[in-house]
Amino acid sequence: MRKVVVIVAALLLIGVLGAVSVPVAVAQVRRLESQPAFCYQCHEEHPAHEEWLASGAARSHPNCIMCHSGPGFDGALAAQLKGARHVVKHFTGDYVNPIQHADVPVEFCTQCHALSDIAGRHDEVSDFGVRPCAGCHNHKPGAHFRESEAGEGGEGREGEGGE
Repeated sequence: MRKVVVIVAALLLIGVLGAVSVPVAVAQVRRLESQPAFCYQCHEEHPAHEEWLASGAARSHPNCIMCHSGPGFDGALAAQLKGARHVVKHFTGDYVNPIQHADVPVEFCTQCHALSDIAGRHDEVSDFGVRPCAGCHNHKPGAHFRESEAGEGGEGREGEGGE
């Protein structure tokens, strides 16, 4: 009987530690991710970082994770797991160079930009709301990342305006 109590207590302790440590770890990594240097410290990310700076995206989207993470805790955790896979690929050399650009689904954009707030500025886009925002708004070579004037459109994270 005593052995069962010890096992149950140990399992409860492990569960409590896990329940506390996972959110704390996610929050700590999230702080690191908010620094662009965290993402481009790997040499294969330097071209993407240079494109981001050159495109103008950095003016209203000051870190990578704003656009490369889904909403909420689940989005943060998924981005961190994807990032962990990137780290493994970096250290094993199992990556394509130059690095392939990431997909940014509409729900990542609508964390900050409500489609209803920006619809009027997209009258000329026949498939607005259907085509991913990143089809036009990206920092790939040859593309543009049109920024709105300060104060226009939906508010971004940290009070940043932008498109």
